[in-house]
Amino acid sequence: MNLLSNAQKQLREITIKDIKDLLKSNYPNEYSKMLIDNNAIIKRKDYYISHLEYTSAKRKFNLLLFPLFEEFQNKFRIFTDEINHFHEQAIVRDETLIEFFRGMDHVKIEEQDVSTSLDLSLFPFDMVGDSFAKKQPIFFFPKQTFEKACPDCKGYRYITCTNQECKGLHEWKCDECKGSGQETCSRCDGRGRNRCSKCGGKGEVEREESRNGRIVKIKEKCTKCTGKGETNCSKCKSSGKVTCGKCKGKGIITCKYCYGDPQRKGMIDCPHCHTAGYIAQIKYLTTQVEKQKSELSIEVGDKTVSIKKKNVQKYYISNVSNELIYENINGEIKDYTDNISRNLLEKYQENLKLSKINYPLLLKAAISYQIIPVVKIEYKHFLTNKTHSLIIVNFWDNPELIMTSDAEKLSIGIGSTFRYISNTFSKWFNTQGYKEKEDKRKEIKLMIYLIKIDGIIAEEEKQFFSKEITSLSIFTNSEKKEFFNLMNATILPELTKEDVEFSSEEIKQEVLKKLEEIANVDGSFDTSEKILIEKIRSL
Repeated sequence: MNLLSNAQKQLREITIKDIKDLLKSNYPNEYSKMLIDNNAIIKRKDYYISHLEYTSAKRKFNLLLFPLFEEFQNKFRIFTDEINHFHEQAIVRDETLIEFFRGMDHVKIEEQDVSTSLDLSLFPFDMVGDSFAKKQPIFFFPKQTFEKACPDCKGYRYITCTNQECKGLHEWKCDECKGSGQETCSRCDGRGRNRCSKCGGKGEVEREESRNGRIVKIKEKCTKCTGKGETNCSKCKSSGKVTCGKCKGKGIITCKYCYGDPQRKGMIDCPHCHTAGYIAQIKYLTTQVEKQKSELSIEVGDKTVSIKKKNVQKYYISNVSNELIYENINGEIKDYTDNISRNLLEKYQENLKLSKINYPLLLKAAISYQIIPVVKIEYKHFLTNKTHSLIIVNFWDNPELIMTSDAEKLSIGIGSTFRYISNTFSKWFNTQGYKEKEDKRKEIKLMIYLIKIDGIIAEEEKQFFSKEITSLSIFTNSEKKEFFNLMNATILPELTKEDVEFSSEEIKQEVLKKLEEIANVDGSFDTSEKILIEKIRSL
Protein backbone atom coordinates (compact mmCIF):
# COMPACT_ATOMS: atom_id res chain seq x y z
CA MET A 1 0.00 0.00 0.00
CA ASN A 2 1.40 3.36 -1.03
CA LEU A 3 0.68 5.68 1.87
CA LEU A 4 1.07 8.92 -0.06
CA SER A 5 -1.06 7.94 -3.05
CA ASN A 6 -3.86 6.73 -0.78
CA ALA A 7 -3.63 9.94 1.26
CA GLN A 8 -3.81 12.07 -1.87
CA LYS A 9 -6.95 10.19 -2.85
CA GLN A 10 -8.53 10.99 0.50
CA LEU A 11 -7.55 14.64 0.26
CA ARG A 12 -9.35 15.21 -3.04
CA GLU A 13 -11.82 18.09 -3.15
CA ILE A 14 -15.37 17.14 -2.17
CA THR A 15 -18.12 18.94 -4.05
CA ILE A 16 -21.89 19.18 -3.57
CA LYS A 17 -22.27 16.91 -6.58
CA ASP A 18 -19.99 14.33 -4.93
CA ILE A 19 -22.12 14.46 -1.78
CA LYS A 20 -25.38 14.12 -3.69
CA ASP A 21 -24.05 11.26 -5.81
CA LEU A 22 -22.83 9.45 -2.70
CA LEU A 23 -26.13 9.86 -0.86
CA LYS A 24 -28.14 8.87 -3.93
CA SER A 25 -26.03 5.72 -4.36
CA ASN A 26 -25.46 4.65 -0.74
CA TYR A 27 -28.41 6.14 1.12
CA PRO A 28 -31.25 6.51 -1.41
CA ASN A 29 -34.07 6.42 1.12
CA GLU A 30 -32.55 9.23 3.21
CA TYR A 31 -31.57 11.23 0.14
CA SER A 32 -35.11 11.03 -1.29
CA LYS A 33 -36.27 13.32 1.53
CA MET A 34 -33.40 15.81 1.39
CA LEU A 35 -33.22 19.15 -0.33
CA ILE A 36 -29.56 20.10 -0.70
CA ASP A 37 -28.75 23.49 -2.12
CA ASN A 38 -26.11 23.44 -4.86
CA ASN A 39 -24.46 26.38 -3.11
CA ALA A 40 -24.56 24.78 0.33
CA ILE A 41 -21.41 25.33 2.42
CA ILE A 42 -19.34 22.19 2.83
CA LYS A 43 -17.61 22.02 6.19
CA ARG A 44 -14.70 19.62 6.15
CA LYS A 45 -12.28 18.13 8.64
CA ASP A 46 -9.54 15.61 7.83
CA TYR A 47 -8.43 13.19 10.51
CA TYR A 48 -4.79 12.09 10.23
CA ILE A 49 -4.36 8.83 12.14
CA SER A 50 -0.86 7.39 12.28
CA HIS A 51 1.32 4.79 13.96
CA LEU A 52 5.06 5.21 14.47
CA GLU A 53 7.77 2.69 15.28
CA TYR A 54 11.00 4.41 16.18
CA THR A 55 14.46 3.89 17.65
CA SER A 56 15.92 6.62 19.82
CA ALA A 57 19.04 7.11 21.90
CA LYS A 58 19.66 8.83 25.21
CA ARG A 59 23.19 9.56 26.38
CA LYS A 60 24.56 10.52 29.72
CA PHE A 61 27.84 11.99 30.98
CA ASN A 62 29.01 10.27 34.14
CA LEU A 63 31.71 11.53 36.53
CA LEU A 64 33.15 9.33 39.29
CA LEU A 65 35.28 10.87 42.05
CA PHE A 66 36.66 8.46 44.64
CA PRO A 67 39.57 7.86 47.02
CA LEU A 68 42.19 5.75 45.26
CA PHE A 69 43.51 3.36 47.89
CA GLU A 70 46.71 1.52 47.14
CA GLU A 71 44.97 -1.84 46.73
CA PHE A 72 42.80 -0.42 43.91
CA GLN A 73 45.51 1.35 41.93
CA ASN A 74 46.17 -1.56 39.58
CA LYS A 75 42.47 -1.70 38.66
CA PHE A 76 42.43 2.02 37.96
CA ARG A 77 45.58 1.96 35.80
CA ILE A 78 43.68 -0.06 33.22
CA PHE A 79 42.07 3.30 32.35
CA THR A 80 45.35 5.21 32.20
CA ASP A 81 48.05 2.81 30.99
CA GLU A 82 48.61 2.55 27.27
CA ILE A 83 45.95 5.18 26.57
CA ASN A 84 46.87 8.15 24.45
CA HIS A 85 45.62 11.00 26.57
CA PHE A 86 45.48 13.25 23.55
CA HIS A 87 42.55 11.23 22.24
CA GLU A 88 39.05 12.51 22.84
CA GLN A 89 37.65 9.11 23.76
CA ALA A 90 38.38 5.44 24.32
CA ILE A 91 36.15 2.42 24.81
CA VAL A 92 35.89 0.86 28.25
CA ARG A 93 37.04 -2.69 27.67
CA ASP A 94 36.07 -4.05 31.08
CA GLU A 95 32.74 -2.51 32.13
CA THR A 96 32.77 -4.41 35.43
CA LEU A 97 35.43 -1.92 36.60
CA ILE A 98 32.94 0.90 36.18
CA GLU A 99 30.46 -0.93 38.38
CA PHE A 100 33.22 -1.69 40.89
CA PHE A 101 34.23 1.94 41.31
CA ARG A 102 30.60 3.11 41.37
CA GLY A 103 30.01 0.76 44.32
CA MET A 104 33.01 1.94 46.37
CA ASP A 105 32.65 3.65 49.73
CA HIS A 106 32.92 7.41 49.63
CA VAL A 107 32.43 7.58 45.86
CA LYS A 108 30.85 10.74 44.50
CA ILE A 109 28.74 10.26 41.38
CA GLU A 110 27.65 13.08 39.09
CA GLU A 111 25.35 12.41 36.13
CA GLN A 112 24.24 14.77 33.39
CA ASP A 113 21.95 14.02 30.46
CA VAL A 114 23.46 14.86 27.09
CA SER A 115 21.28 17.41 25.32
CA THR A 116 23.56 18.70 22.58
CA SER A 117 24.95 16.90 19.53
CA LEU A 118 27.98 14.60 19.63
CA ASP A 119 30.36 13.72 16.82
CA LEU A 120 29.16 10.28 15.76
CA SER A 121 32.52 9.54 14.15
CA LEU A 122 34.00 9.66 17.66
CA PHE A 123 31.05 8.10 19.50
CA PRO A 124 29.47 5.69 17.00
CA PHE A 125 26.58 3.33 17.71
CA ASP A 126 27.14 -0.42 17.53
CA MET A 127 25.01 -2.11 14.88
CA VAL A 128 23.67 -5.63 14.51
CA GLY A 129 23.00 -5.89 10.82
CA ASP A 130 20.87 -2.85 9.98
CA SER A 131 19.55 -2.58 13.54
CA PHE A 132 20.98 -0.67 16.46
CA ALA A 133 22.43 -2.96 19.13
CA LYS A 134 20.56 -2.88 22.41
CA LYS A 135 23.88 -3.02 24.31
CA GLN A 136 26.02 -0.03 23.39
CA PRO A 137 29.71 0.54 24.32
CA ILE A 138 30.78 2.78 27.17
CA PHE A 139 33.21 5.52 26.11
CA PHE A 140 35.51 7.26 28.58
CA PHE A 141 37.43 10.50 28.21
CA PRO A 142 41.20 10.04 28.74
CA LYS A 143 41.84 13.76 29.27
CA GLN A 144 39.37 13.76 32.14
CA THR A 145 40.32 10.38 33.62
CA PHE A 146 43.27 10.59 36.00
CA GLU A 147 44.65 10.21 39.52
CA LYS A 148 46.24 12.95 41.58
CA ALA A 149 47.52 13.58 45.08
CA CYS A 150 44.77 14.69 47.38
CA PRO A 151 44.74 18.51 47.28
CA ASP A 152 43.95 18.69 51.00
CA CYS A 153 46.58 16.35 52.45
CA LYS A 154 49.06 16.51 49.52
CA GLY A 155 49.21 12.73 49.51
CA TYR A 156 50.18 12.45 53.20
CA ARG A 157 46.71 11.00 54.05
CA TYR A 158 46.39 13.17 57.21
CA ILE A 159 45.81 16.83 57.86
CA THR A 160 46.34 19.10 60.88
CA CYS A 161 43.58 18.81 63.40
CA THR A 162 40.81 21.24 62.58
CA ASN A 163 39.72 21.67 66.21
CA GLN A 164 39.95 25.40 66.92
CA GLU A 165 41.56 24.84 70.35
CA CYS A 166 43.91 22.04 69.32
CA LYS A 167 45.44 23.51 66.19
CA GLY A 168 47.58 20.39 65.85
CA LEU A 169 49.00 20.46 69.44
CA HIS A 170 47.01 17.45 70.59
CA GLU A 171 47.71 18.52 74.24
CA TRP A 172 47.71 21.99 75.70
CA LYS A 173 47.55 23.83 79.06
CA CYS A 174 43.99 24.33 80.22
CA ASP A 175 43.02 27.94 79.67
CA GLU A 176 40.41 27.77 82.43
CA CYS A 177 42.72 26.91 85.32
CA LYS A 178 46.00 28.01 83.68
CA GLY A 179 47.35 24.50 84.20
CA SER A 180 46.75 24.41 87.96
CA GLY A 181 43.94 21.93 87.81
CA GLN A 182 41.82 24.17 90.05
CA GLU A 183 39.54 27.08 89.48
CA THR A 184 37.85 29.68 91.68
CA CYS A 185 34.73 28.42 93.37
CA SER A 186 31.74 29.86 91.56
CA ARG A 187 29.53 29.71 94.65
CA CYS A 188 31.65 31.85 97.00
CA ASP A 189 33.78 33.60 94.35
CA GLY A 190 36.95 32.27 96.07
CA ARG A 191 36.18 33.72 99.51
CA GLY A 192 35.50 30.38 101.14
CA ARG A 193 32.42 31.81 102.89
CA ASN A 194 28.87 32.69 101.79
CA ARG A 195 26.27 35.10 103.18
CA CYS A 196 24.08 33.42 105.77
CA SER A 197 20.85 32.35 104.20
CA LYS A 198 18.94 32.59 107.51
CA CYS A 199 19.71 36.13 108.53
CA GLY A 200 20.70 37.47 105.14
CA GLY A 201 24.15 38.48 106.44
CA LYS A 202 22.84 40.65 109.31
CA GLY A 203 23.98 38.34 112.07
CA GLU A 204 20.66 38.65 113.92
CA VAL A 205 17.04 37.72 113.40
CA GLU A 206 13.75 39.12 114.74
CA ARG A 207 11.01 37.29 116.54
CA GLU A 208 7.67 38.46 117.95
CA GLU A 209 6.53 38.05 121.50
CA SER A 210 3.33 39.01 123.33
CA ARG A 211 3.82 41.16 126.50
CA ASN A 212 0.95 42.67 128.50
CA GLY A 213 -1.37 42.13 125.57
CA ARG A 214 0.99 43.77 123.08
CA ILE A 215 3.13 42.26 120.31
CA VAL A 216 6.79 43.11 120.78
CA LYS A 217 9.60 42.46 118.26
CA ILE A 218 12.79 41.12 119.82
CA LYS A 219 16.17 40.91 117.99
CA GLU A 220 18.38 37.88 118.71
CA LYS A 221 21.75 36.61 117.48
CA CYS A 222 21.45 34.29 114.41
CA THR A 223 22.04 30.76 115.55
CA LYS A 224 23.19 29.53 112.08
CA CYS A 225 26.11 31.94 111.61
CA THR A 226 26.53 32.73 115.37
CA GLY A 227 26.10 36.40 114.57
CA LYS A 228 28.86 36.55 111.95
CA GLY A 229 26.52 36.98 108.99
CA GLU A 230 28.51 34.33 106.96
CA THR A 231 28.82 30.57 106.80
CA ASN A 232 31.54 28.29 105.45
CA CYS A 233 31.16 27.42 101.65
CA SER A 234 30.18 23.78 101.38
CA LYS A 235 31.20 23.49 97.73
CA CYS A 236 34.88 24.34 98.09
CA LYS A 237 34.95 23.47 101.83
CA SER A 238 36.06 27.02 102.63
CA SER A 239 39.14 26.77 100.39
CA GLY A 240 37.86 29.07 97.67
CA LYS A 241 39.07 26.58 95.01
CA VAL A 242 37.43 23.63 93.23
CA THR A 243 38.62 21.04 90.68
CA CYS A 244 38.65 22.51 87.14
CA GLY A 245 35.61 21.24 85.24
CA LYS A 246 37.29 21.55 81.85
CA CYS A 247 40.47 19.56 82.43
CA LYS A 248 39.12 17.52 85.40
CA GLY A 249 41.99 18.72 87.57
CA LYS A 250 44.73 17.58 85.19
CA GLY A 251 45.74 21.06 84.10
CA ILE A 252 46.17 19.66 80.53
CA ILE A 253 43.56 19.29 77.76
CA THR A 254 43.89 16.30 75.38
CA CYS A 255 42.19 16.60 71.99
CA LYS A 256 39.61 13.89 71.38
CA TYR A 257 39.76 14.26 67.57
CA CYS A 258 43.39 13.84 66.58
CA TYR A 259 46.08 11.23 67.00
CA GLY A 260 48.66 11.33 69.84
CA ASP A 261 51.30 8.97 68.48
CA PRO A 262 54.67 10.54 67.49
CA GLN A 263 54.14 9.94 63.72
CA ARG A 264 50.66 11.48 63.55
CA LYS A 265 50.54 13.74 66.59
CA GLY A 266 47.96 16.48 66.15
CA MET A 267 46.71 14.99 62.84
CA ILE A 268 43.32 13.69 61.73
CA ASP A 269 42.24 11.48 58.82
CA CYS A 270 41.95 13.49 55.65
CA PRO A 271 38.17 13.80 55.06
CA HIS A 272 38.70 14.36 51.33
CA CYS A 273 40.61 11.20 50.42
CA HIS A 274 39.72 9.16 53.55
CA THR A 275 43.47 8.44 54.10
CA ALA A 276 43.96 7.09 50.58
CA GLY A 277 46.31 9.98 49.76
CA TYR A 278 45.12 10.02 46.14
CA ILE A 279 41.92 10.99 44.39
CA ALA A 280 40.84 9.36 41.13
CA GLN A 281 38.43 10.64 38.49
CA ILE A 282 36.73 8.81 35.65
CA LYS A 283 34.54 10.58 33.14
CA TYR A 284 32.60 8.36 30.75
CA LEU A 285 29.63 8.29 28.40
CA THR A 286 26.77 5.77 28.56
CA THR A 287 24.19 5.15 25.85
CA GLN A 288 20.63 3.83 26.09
CA VAL A 289 18.97 2.72 22.85
CA GLU A 290 15.22 2.07 22.88
CA LYS A 291 12.71 0.75 20.35
CA GLN A 292 9.27 2.18 20.97
CA LYS A 293 5.85 2.71 19.41
CA SER A 294 3.55 5.69 19.42
CA GLU A 295 0.20 6.72 17.94
CA LEU A 296 -0.98 10.14 16.88
CA SER A 297 -4.30 11.60 15.74
CA ILE A 298 -4.43 15.08 14.23
CA GLU A 299 -7.49 17.03 13.14
CA VAL A 300 -7.15 19.52 10.30
CA GLY A 301 -10.04 21.65 9.08
CA ASP A 302 -13.30 23.21 10.26
CA LYS A 303 -13.56 23.13 14.05
CA THR A 304 -17.35 23.07 13.92
CA VAL A 305 -17.24 19.55 12.48
CA SER A 306 -17.55 17.59 15.69
CA ILE A 307 -17.71 13.82 15.91
CA LYS A 308 -16.77 11.17 18.48
CA LYS A 309 -13.24 9.89 17.89
CA LYS A 310 -14.37 6.27 18.02
CA ASN A 311 -16.57 6.94 14.97
CA VAL A 312 -13.44 7.93 13.05
CA GLN A 313 -10.84 5.58 14.48
CA LYS A 314 -12.86 2.49 13.59
CA TYR A 315 -12.00 3.14 9.95
CA TYR A 316 -8.26 3.07 10.60
CA ILE A 317 -6.65 0.03 8.99
CA SER A 318 -4.29 -1.13 11.73
CA ASN A 319 -2.60 -3.96 9.86
CA VAL A 320 -0.93 -1.68 7.30
CA SER A 321 2.85 -2.18 7.22
CA ASN A 322 4.97 0.71 8.41
CA GLU A 323 7.18 2.37 5.83
CA LEU A 324 10.75 3.43 6.69
CA ILE A 325 10.91 7.23 6.48
CA TYR A 326 14.09 8.16 8.36
CA GLU A 327 17.39 6.59 9.38
CA ASN A 328 20.60 7.94 10.89
CA ILE A 329 23.38 5.35 11.03
CA ASN A 330 26.38 7.04 12.60
CA GLY A 331 25.89 10.26 10.69
CA GLU A 332 24.80 8.67 7.41
CA ILE A 333 21.25 10.02 7.09
CA LYS A 334 18.55 8.63 4.81
CA ASP A 335 15.32 10.61 4.55
CA TYR A 336 12.38 8.99 2.77
CA THR A 337 9.64 11.28 4.09
CA ASP A 338 6.89 12.75 1.93
CA ASN A 339 5.17 16.03 2.70
CA ILE A 340 2.62 14.28 4.95
CA SER A 341 4.92 11.90 6.82
CA ARG A 342 7.41 14.76 7.26
CA ASN A 343 4.83 16.89 9.06
CA LEU A 344 3.65 13.94 11.13
CA LEU A 345 7.21 13.05 12.12
CA GLU A 346 7.83 16.62 13.24
CA LYS A 347 4.70 16.42 15.40
CA TYR A 348 5.90 13.13 16.87
CA GLN A 349 9.30 14.69 17.61
CA GLU A 350 7.59 17.56 19.40
CA ASN A 351 5.39 15.26 21.48
CA LEU A 352 8.12 12.72 22.27
CA LYS A 353 10.87 15.34 22.84
CA LEU A 354 13.07 13.84 20.11
CA SER A 355 15.58 15.55 17.85
CA LYS A 356 17.44 14.66 14.65
CA ILE A 357 20.49 16.60 15.87
CA ASN A 358 20.53 16.72 19.64
CA TYR A 359 19.71 14.21 22.36
CA PRO A 360 17.41 12.39 22.89
CA LEU A 361 18.36 11.49 19.30
CA LEU A 362 16.01 9.99 16.72
CA LEU A 363 17.86 7.17 14.97
CA LYS A 364 15.18 5.39 12.98
CA ALA A 365 11.50 5.89 12.17
CA ALA A 366 8.89 3.86 10.29
CA ILE A 367 5.32 5.11 9.91
CA SER A 368 1.89 4.20 8.65
CA TYR A 369 -0.79 6.83 8.28
CA GLN A 370 -4.31 7.17 7.00
CA ILE A 371 -6.45 10.19 6.28
CA ILE A 372 -10.17 9.96 7.00
CA PRO A 373 -12.15 12.88 5.53
CA VAL A 374 -15.32 14.01 7.29
CA VAL A 375 -17.79 16.50 5.78
CA LYS A 376 -20.80 18.29 7.20
CA ILE A 377 -23.56 20.10 5.28
CA GLU A 378 -27.02 21.47 5.93
CA TYR A 379 -30.14 20.29 4.14
CA LYS A 380 -33.88 20.77 4.30
CA HIS A 381 -36.35 17.96 4.82
CA PHE A 382 -38.59 18.33 1.79
CA LEU A 383 -41.77 17.59 3.78
CA THR A 384 -41.14 19.82 6.80
CA ASN A 385 -38.92 22.45 5.12
CA LYS A 386 -36.85 22.56 8.32
CA THR A 387 -33.06 22.78 8.20
CA HIS A 388 -30.94 19.93 9.57
CA SER A 389 -27.31 18.81 9.35
CA LEU A 390 -25.69 15.61 8.19
CA ILE A 391 -22.15 14.26 8.52
CA ILE A 392 -20.40 11.80 6.22
CA VAL A 393 -17.41 9.95 7.69
CA ASN A 394 -14.66 8.38 5.57
CA PHE A 395 -16.11 9.98 2.49
CA TRP A 396 -14.13 8.23 -0.27
CA ASP A 397 -13.89 4.73 1.23
CA ASN A 398 -16.78 2.91 2.85
CA PRO A 399 -18.60 6.13 3.81
CA GLU A 400 -20.93 6.34 6.79
CA LEU A 401 -23.85 8.77 7.05
CA ILE A 402 -24.54 10.27 10.47
CA MET A 403 -27.71 12.29 10.94
CA THR A 404 -27.12 14.87 13.64
CA SER A 405 -30.85 15.13 14.33
CA ASP A 406 -34.06 13.25 13.57
CA ALA A 407 -35.76 15.30 10.87
CA GLU A 408 -39.00 13.36 11.33
CA LYS A 409 -39.17 13.54 15.09
CA LEU A 410 -42.54 14.90 16.16
CA SER A 411 -42.73 17.24 19.15
CA ILE A 412 -45.45 16.58 21.69
CA GLY A 413 -46.59 19.57 23.68
CA ILE A 414 -49.37 21.98 24.45
CA GLY A 415 -49.22 23.51 20.99
CA SER A 416 -49.60 20.18 19.23
CA THR A 417 -52.45 19.14 21.52
CA PHE A 418 -54.19 22.47 21.00
CA ARG A 419 -53.97 22.12 17.24
CA TYR A 420 -55.44 18.64 17.51
CA ILE A 421 -58.38 19.86 19.62
CA SER A 422 -58.97 22.90 17.46
CA ASN A 423 -58.88 20.77 14.34
CA THR A 424 -61.40 18.37 15.85
CA PHE A 425 -63.80 21.12 16.81
CA SER A 426 -63.34 22.81 13.46
CA LYS A 427 -65.48 20.05 11.96
CA TRP A 428 -68.39 21.75 13.69
CA PHE A 429 -67.31 25.33 14.22
CA ASN A 430 -65.12 26.06 11.18
CA THR A 431 -66.36 23.86 8.38
CA GLN A 432 -64.67 25.78 5.57
CA GLY A 433 -61.29 25.71 7.32
CA TYR A 434 -61.59 22.03 8.00
CA LYS A 435 -62.40 21.33 4.33
CA GLU A 436 -59.41 23.34 3.15
CA LYS A 437 -57.09 21.46 5.52
CA GLU A 438 -58.46 18.10 4.41
CA ASP A 439 -58.05 19.05 0.76
CA LYS A 440 -54.41 19.97 1.45
CA ARG A 441 -53.79 16.71 3.34
CA LYS A 442 -55.15 14.63 0.44
CA GLU A 443 -53.18 16.74 -2.06
CA ILE A 444 -49.90 16.08 -0.19
CA LYS A 445 -50.72 12.39 0.07
CA LEU A 446 -51.35 12.10 -3.69
CA MET A 447 -48.15 14.00 -4.47
CA ILE A 448 -46.19 11.52 -2.34
CA TYR A 449 -47.76 8.66 -4.29
CA LEU A 450 -46.83 10.31 -7.58
CA ILE A 451 -43.16 11.06 -6.82
CA LYS A 452 -42.61 7.54 -5.47
CA ILE A 453 -44.51 5.64 -8.20
CA ASP A 454 -41.58 5.35 -10.63
CA GLY A 455 -39.09 4.39 -7.90
CA ILE A 456 -36.99 7.51 -8.51
CA ILE A 457 -37.55 10.79 -6.73
CA ALA A 458 -35.99 13.41 -8.98
CA GLU A 459 -34.40 16.54 -7.56
CA GLU A 460 -36.90 18.67 -9.48
CA GLU A 461 -39.81 16.72 -7.98
CA LYS A 462 -38.54 17.33 -4.44
CA GLN A 463 -38.09 21.02 -5.16
CA PHE A 464 -41.60 21.35 -6.59
CA PHE A 465 -43.12 19.30 -3.78
CA SER A 466 -41.41 21.35 -1.07
CA LYS A 467 -42.49 24.62 -2.67
CA GLU A 468 -46.08 23.48 -2.73
CA ILE A 469 -46.16 22.30 0.87
CA THR A 470 -44.12 25.12 2.50
CA SER A 471 -45.05 23.91 5.98
CA LEU A 472 -46.78 21.10 7.88
CA SER A 473 -47.63 23.27 10.87
CA ILE A 474 -51.40 23.08 10.22
CA PHE A 475 -51.39 19.31 10.63
CA THR A 476 -51.53 17.21 13.78
CA ASN A 477 -48.71 14.88 14.73
CA SER A 478 -50.75 11.88 13.61
CA GLU A 479 -51.28 13.48 10.19
CA LYS A 480 -47.59 14.35 9.88
CA LYS A 481 -46.75 10.80 10.84
CA GLU A 482 -48.95 9.54 8.02
CA PHE A 483 -46.90 11.60 5.51
CA PHE A 484 -43.60 10.32 6.92
CA ASN A 485 -44.82 6.72 6.87
CA LEU A 486 -45.84 7.03 3.24
CA MET A 487 -42.46 8.45 2.31
CA ASN A 488 -40.66 5.64 4.15
CA ALA A 489 -42.94 2.85 2.88
CA THR A 490 -41.50 0.31 0.48
CA ILE A 491 -44.95 -0.56 -0.86
CA LEU A 492 -47.67 2.08 -0.86
CA PRO A 493 -51.22 1.08 0.14
CA GLU A 494 -53.88 1.08 -2.54
CA LEU A 495 -55.66 4.37 -3.05
CA THR A 496 -59.33 4.50 -2.15
CA LYS A 497 -62.16 6.64 -3.39
CA GLU A 498 -62.02 8.56 -0.13
CA ASP A 499 -58.35 9.47 -0.85
CA VAL A 500 -59.36 11.38 -3.99
CA GLU A 501 -62.53 13.03 -2.78
CA PHE A 502 -62.14 16.81 -2.50
CA SER A 503 -64.47 19.52 -1.29
CA SER A 504 -65.19 20.56 -4.87
CA GLU A 505 -64.60 19.45 -8.44
CA GLU A 506 -62.67 22.63 -8.99
CA ILE A 507 -60.20 21.75 -6.23
CA LYS A 508 -59.87 18.21 -7.63
CA GLN A 509 -58.96 19.54 -11.05
CA GLU A 510 -56.40 21.89 -9.55
CA VAL A 511 -54.78 18.98 -7.72
CA LEU A 512 -54.73 16.88 -10.91
CA LYS A 513 -53.08 19.76 -12.72
CA LYS A 514 -50.39 19.95 -9.99
CA LEU A 515 -49.80 16.21 -10.25
CA GLU A 516 -49.26 16.53 -13.99
CA GLU A 517 -46.83 19.41 -13.38
CA ILE A 518 -44.86 17.28 -10.92
CA ALA A 519 -44.82 14.39 -13.40
CA ASN A 520 -43.38 16.67 -16.09
CA VAL A 521 -41.04 18.74 -13.89
CA ASP A 522 -38.09 16.39 -14.45
CA GLY A 523 -38.68 16.48 -18.22
CA SER A 524 -40.01 12.94 -18.39
CA PHE A 525 -43.67 11.90 -18.06
CA ASP A 526 -43.23 8.29 -17.01
CA THR A 527 -45.82 5.66 -17.92
CA SER A 528 -46.33 4.71 -14.26
CA GLU A 529 -47.04 8.35 -13.48
CA LYS A 530 -49.64 8.56 -16.28
CA ILE A 531 -51.36 5.39 -15.03
CA LEU A 532 -51.53 6.76 -11.47
CA ILE A 533 -53.04 10.07 -12.58
CA GLU A 534 -55.63 8.26 -14.68
CA LYS A 535 -56.45 6.04 -11.71
CA ILE A 536 -57.01 9.13 -9.55
CA ARG A 537 -59.30 10.55 -12.24
CA SER A 538 -61.32 7.37 -12.39
CA LEU A 539 -61.71 7.08 -8.64
